[in-house]
Amino acid sequence: VFLLGKVTHFPHLFSAALVAVLIATMLGHLWPLLVVGWIAFSSIVLGGTVLAFLSPGDKPADRSAGLLVGVGLLAMVISFLAPFPINYPALYATLLLLPILAAPAGAKKLALEIRDTLLSVRGQRSENSLLQGIVGVLALVHVVAAFFPEVGYDALAMHLFISGYLEANHQWGFDVSRYVWAVMPSLGDWVYALGFMLGGEPSVRLINVAFILLLALLIRRLAIWAFSSEQAGLWS
Repeated sequence: VFLLGKVTHFPHLFSAALVAVLIATMLGHLWPLLVVGWIAFSSIVLGGTVLAFLSPGDKPADRSAGLLVGVGLLAMVISFLAPFPINYPALYATLLLLPILAAPAGAKKLALEIRDTLLSVRGQRSENSLLQGIVGVLALVHVVAAFFPEVGYDALAMHLFISGYLEANHQWGFDVSRYVWAVMPSLGDWVYALGFMLGGEPSVRLINVAFILLLALLIRRLAIWAFSSEQAGLWS
């Protein structure tokens, strides 16, 4: 990460992201990574559109707020679809395409923002480059760990089981006589199902990493607001 940043003059956080893409490609997991990006993009467009509709006079909502609202709404839709034998990858892909097709202006604006960010990254070095590199490496460790098979009992017995059952049987029975947790609140599991249906287990584990990084971003913003210091944000 540090060598790449020195050679390319990219910020170390961006260098860590490039290394993550490289490792995903080498391990044959580029598609699950793209699926998570697709889910994030569609969620931001959907959430931003809904928030703009609810508060038409306000300034555009923060992208992280749009992401959270959008992914929550997508998961809620899947919870309504789950009882019916219609849960196939094509349906879930269509579900992710609908917000983009319904709000092409919002999707185009987000795509241009991503393009402009990528084009402006080169040469953006800061006085906290060492700290940025450490944060980037820690994030990269989480990403690499996500490419390993799941070994957690809770995840295998319940959370991934729901996604696997939905993929194999194309519906979820909500049968509490078979699984005592079949009717528990499961919004997170429907988010996992979206990733599992399109990108398999690696996508589910990468979704977890994405939310870890989102939490880190929100903590950084909170620290910058409290201490007026980018360094405090990175340490936090």
